[in-house]
Amino acid sequence: CVAEEIRSNVVVIGDYSVLYEHQQAHPTVSVKITSPFGDTIHKKDKATVDQFAFTTSEAGNYLACFTVDSDNKGLVVKLNLDWKIGIAAKDWDAIAKKEKIEVKYMKL
Repeated sequence: CVAEEIRSNVVVIGDYSVLYEHQQAHPTVSVKITSPFGDTIHKKDKATVDQFAFTTSEAGNYLACFTVDSDNKGLVVKLNLDWKIGIAAKDWDAIAKKEKIEVKYMKL
């Protein structure tokens, strides 16, 4: 499990994926993300890759737990997690697209 202390009303996005050796079976994980008061924000079983997004409703520790599914016990499982909070969660590529940029000219 990993935890992050986050203020209220903050955007959080994340991507995760299970990494594996090609000669192994492709392992899966169960994922559960909870709020500081224990409310489930995201839950997924038998996942190999997925994403989540939410806006925090209260300040505190948000917890993301990843558990290897029972049929994969004994395998070495590595997980890639990209967790972005606040300004880092902003989609800068979409904002910077040419058609979304306003150009204003000023006479000097």
